[in-house]
Amino acid sequence: TNSSLFRFVPDRPELKWHYVAQTALLTFASSLLITASAWLLDVLLDGKVLGEFALPAVLYVLLFANLDFWEFLWLAEKRKYAVLSYTTARIVARMTTVIVAAALSGDVNVIAWSLVCLEAARLLISFVAWRRRATRAVARTAHAGSRAGGHPPDGADPGRGRCAGGAGLPPGLR
Repeated sequence: TNSSLFRFVPDRPELKWHYVAQTALLTFASSLLITASAWLLDVLLDGKVLGEFALPAVLYVLLFANLDFWEFLWLAEKRKYAVLSYTTARIVARMTTVIVAAALSGDVNVIAWSLVCLEAARLLISFVAWRRRATRAVARTAHAGSRAGGHPPDGADPGRGRCAGGAGLPPGLR
């Protein structure tokens, strides 16, 4: 679903946070369905699917997959250096986490939980960055609307929580 940003953001850049919110919601729903199914299958088959790593595996996938739209958004906006920096930082952070956890503990459980913690931190940082950027975009849209005679630009609806006016966040996250 993140790749849909390639198509929609260049066509309607003023709605990019709306598209990001839809992408995030669809990704969350699908990743929740898939991880719940895997966990259920693991339970039904007495731990033969995920084994002793069921909980860290499910949490890692949920954390890893969600709010990971930045590369696609920046590619759609033709911000190649932001993509390169973000991708490189993520790879270096993962490799460092695995190497340090392995060197200090030598325990696969510690390595798995270290990756879960890293992805939890990434998800939190991503959420905060998303919210700040989307909120600023709404403020700019509302300000531009007030200068244009009180009507927001096309695609923005600050009063109803849609599109750019909804801060690009689903209702429960505003």
